[in-house]
Parts: sequence; structure tokens; C-alpha cells
Amino acid sequence: MVALDYQIALEVASHEAIVRQAYKDSVGKWTWSVGITSASGHKVEPYIGKTQPMQKCVDAYVNVLEKYAKVVRSAFGNTPLSREQFAAALSFHWNTGKIKSATWVKNVKAGDLEKARKNFMLYRIPPEIISRRKKEAALFFDGKWSNDGTVTEITKLNNKSQPIFSSGKSRDLKNEFKKAFESAKLDLTAPAAADDRETVSADAINPNSGLLPTHRPRQSSAITLATLQKYFHLLPEGRKDDAIYVVAIRGYYTDTMGVGGVNDRGLYDDAIFVIEPEAVHNFNGNTDPSRGKHGRAELKSPQVILYKPGLHGVSKGKGYPAFRQASPCVVNRDGIGEDSDAGKSFFWINLHRGSATSTSSEGCQTVPPNQWNEFKHLLDSLLKIYEQPDFCYLIVDENAKATEQDIAPTIAPSKPTAKPSAEVTIPQIHEPVNSETISNGHTNIQTTSLISKIVQILIARRLQTMTDAKPKSPDTSQNQLLLQILKILVPGYANPVAVNPKTPVNYAFGNAVGGLLDGRKTAYGILGLLATSLLPVLAPESGDAILQAFDLGASSGQESAAKGSTLLQSVFGALGSWGILGKVEKWIYLAKGLKK
Repeated sequence: MVALDYQIALEVASHEAIVRQAYKDSVGKWTWSVGITSASGHKVEPYIGKTQPMQKCVDAYVNVLEKYAKVVRSAFGNTPLSREQFAAALSFHWNTGKIKSATWVKNVKAGDLEKARKNFMLYRIPPEIISRRKKEAALFFDGKWSNDGTVTEITKLNNKSQPIFSSGKSRDLKNEFKKAFESAKLDLTAPAAADDRETVSADAINPNSGLLPTHRPRQSSAITLATLQKYFHLLPEGRKDDAIYVVAIRGYYTDTMGVGGVNDRGLYDDAIFVIEPEAVHNFNGNTDPSRGKHGRAELKSPQVILYKPGLHGVSKGKGYPAFRQASPCVVNRDGIGEDSDAGKSFFWINLHRGSATSTSSEGCQTVPPNQWNEFKHLLDSLLKIYEQPDFCYLIVDENAKATEQDIAPTIAPSKPTAKPSAEVTIPQIHEPVNSETISNGHTNIQTTSLISKIVQILIARRLQTMTDAKPKSPDTSQNQLLLQILKILVPGYANPVAVNPKTPVNYAFGNAVGGLLDGRKTAYGILGLLATSLLPVLAPESGDAILQAFDLGASSGQESAAKGSTLLQSVFGALGSWGILGKVEKWIYLAKGLKK
């Protein structure tokens, strides 16, 4: 299948525009560079109000584009594509995200190009996209490129952080795109790895040597992520929000290589996993010394140490590119026991390229030579894209990693779902409360807590409405909790007596709740709207508390307060609307002399 190159990347970018600071797209989502959002795994919010270097923008775009390229290759399967066809399909997918479901792709795979071209042009909404679609079709079906090496740069935003398209300027970015791919090119001339006392130059591993497994680790991403989560407490302070982690599993092939049930030395029988926001990459590896010797060090597990790009083998001369130890570590020394380099010179347990005839380690972590270039390039690129100077390396024994039972409670989805989940936890009151609580000096705290619970219940109802195919009858436990809270907030209410007709709208949540809110919904809704509209101005710090209280995430400052205000406004707006509809319905019932 076709490899992504700078000309293809330029072709796709030419149909877009590049913006070097974060901006809000047409639906209000923060976006940066060539249409990159945080959903891609590259966080763009740090670029709000901050113009970034052009090369950085291009590098990030190329990295994300490769992820789209993988999807395009998968969609066409074994159907061969020319460079032109691949470029056009990639541009289509970057714009629509529909390559997997597009009918025209099925037509191409079936060999019906005429029908494919017709169906390709059905993707023409909004009308402004038709010109792009025609260029993509000309490239895919006729082999005609449209790009001349330039990309439009939007240089100004308005006061709503939206692009001012009249500020667009054509930029010749051929050099920046070429540089992005040159820096990403595999270093095929890298010297063979060795420890400080061994130099081996062969790259080809004899498949009959038993040194390397017959396949890469087949551990699922869920198990890898659950293992990281299981040992999250070992991460250094301030490193729990990193984008990139590396997890090593010692003895991964314990039962299929070497002596069964034993963690052998001198074999690539361990596994190393590179974790990025949207993917986990599996590699064979070694975490032990190649041979035993009195005093020889082996990293103790479980533990987390830091690695950063640097040179290995400097004591032998200039050294060569690898990842160097960047924090203290604890080791077990053969015949001696535990030892630590905390407070003294590092042991230099580095992470480097192994050799074709041995794991090439006196205690270092090594990757087989036929996977090293890919491993090194991947980590270098990710560290550059996510601006991490180093990464956390977690080493765990095979028998101590996470299991299937650990997955459900520990692994959260990496992306927000398209719709809110209908499984909403309804808050419970764990401490007895009554009307006296309101009047004994704790009014603000208790009232705020209770109102928060009311809003949570209303949000739960709203989420169920949005996600359920068929409306459900109100949850009795929710109604009882809401009734309990309302009785506390409105002293004197016990079992309300309906003096007005019990209309379907007013009593949608049952007699008790309907009676308590009868005649008050509109007033509460209007007062709530007025109060919450002032949140971003008078109490910007309230936003995080509101969002976190409802497990809806948090932002910062005015943006967070605005989100919290919007959330509560939707709730109080619904309450006010409910009240108005109830009044209209009540008047109709009274006018007709009906009783419910």
C-alpha cells in the first residue's frame, strides 16, 4: 500500500487552511494547525492565544494525518491504489471521516469506477465543498494533482476566536513539509547497539536461534492500559497527565520461550508497549542482563523511572542515539541484593538497541534490531509532538500485570461518546437532614448541597430523554429523593393537597413532586436563569465545581464558568418552560371544567 509522503500531505492541506493558534471552528470546537482537534490525541487548548512556529504546526499535522492514512489503507484492503488515488482518498477521509462507510469505496473495490465517480460526487454538502470534491475526483479518477506546494494561512481571529478568512495568505510550505518527513524518516544507518563492553554489527536475527519470538506481543490494549492504571500510584508527582508512557512486561513469553515457567536471560522474551492517547504499539524487548554475573544489575519491578533521548555507549566514544536514564532507579544485583542510585551517580540502565546475536545488555533495556528503528522513531516523534522532554517507563512482571478482571473498573473510554450515557448515577443522601438544618446556621452549605442534588436529578432525567428510544416512566426512587429534598427546602410542606387539577404536564413526576412544585416552576426557572447568567462575571471559579459535581469534566477560568452557567441555564430554562406549559394546560383544564 502507498506510503504517506510530503506531496500527499501537501495535497490534503491545500484543500484546508493552516492556523498557527487555536481557534473555534464552525461548531465552536477548539481547533489548530490544519484542522486538528484534541480528539486526535494532540491537545490544542494550550495554543489558545499563542501563535506556534510553522514547523511545529506542520509536524503535528503530519503525525495526525498518518493515523487517517492507516484507516484509508484498511478501508481499501487488498485493492491496490496509485499514489494519486491514495492521496485523493486520504483528502476525502480527512474532510468527511466517511471512508469506511462510503459507497464509492465499495464501487472501487468492485471494479466499477464509473459508478464510484458518480457516488463520490454525492458528498457535496455544504455547497462550498463541491470545488474540493471535484479536485479530489480529478485526482482519484484522472490522476490530476491540484496542489502547487502552497497552503493558505489564516493569520487573524475575531473576538470570538473564529478565523477571519479575509486574512488568508498563500504560503509556500514545501520546505516545511519536506523537513517534517525527513525528521520522521527511519534511520537505517544507525549503528548496532551494544552495552559498554560489547559491539555487534549484524542486523539479521536467525529465526532458528530462539532469540526472538515468532510474533510480536499480542496483549490487548485494554490489558496494557489497565496495567498502567494499576500502577498509576508509582508515577512521579506531576506525571499523571502525560500523553506518552512506556510499559514493559518482564517474562511476557515465560511459558513459550526458553525454560518454561522461568524468566530467562539472553532472550527477547519480554514485551514493551508504547502508549499514546489514541493507540498502543507493541514491541518485543528485553529487560534483563544478557548473562548473570556477581553484582550485575537488573531493574527491580514494579517501578517507574524516567528516560529521555540521549546517547548510549559514551564511555566507548561518541555513543549513539538511544534513551538514557533520567531519574534514580532501584536494581537487584546478582548475589548481592537490592541497590539504589538515589543521591549518587546513576547506574545508567539505558534503553537502547539490542544486537542480532544477543540481547546486548549488562542490565539495560533493549529492543531487537529489526524493531529498533521503528521504536526509536515512534517515541522521538511522539515526544516532539506532545512536547514531552522525557517519558515514564513502568516495568512490571508478567504475573503482576492487570488481568481481564481489572479492565472494567479501571479503563475509561479514550474519547467522549457521541451521546451521553443513559447510565446516570443518581445521588443519594447519606446523612439525615431535616428542616431544622436550614435554620441552624448552616443554610448556605446545606441549601447549596441540596440544590446541587436536585439539578443532578434533573440532568439525569434529561440524559435519559436524550438517549432512550422510548420514554420511561419516572424512577420512583428519584421521585422520593426529590420529594425529600423539596420538603427540606420548603419547610411546612408535608403531604401537599392539590387544589388545582392534576394535569399530565404538572404532575409528570408523580403527585408528590407535582404538588410541591405546583405554581412555583416558572418562578424558580426565571430566578435560576438570572442567577446562573451572572456566574461567569461574579463567580468564575464556580465553573469547575459545577462541572466536576456532575462528572462532566472541567476547563479553567471564564471558559469553565461559562460552561457551568450554560449547563445550569439549560436546567432552569427547562424548569421554566415546564412551568409555562403547565400553566397553559391548567388554564385549558379549568376552562373546560375538567378534573384529572
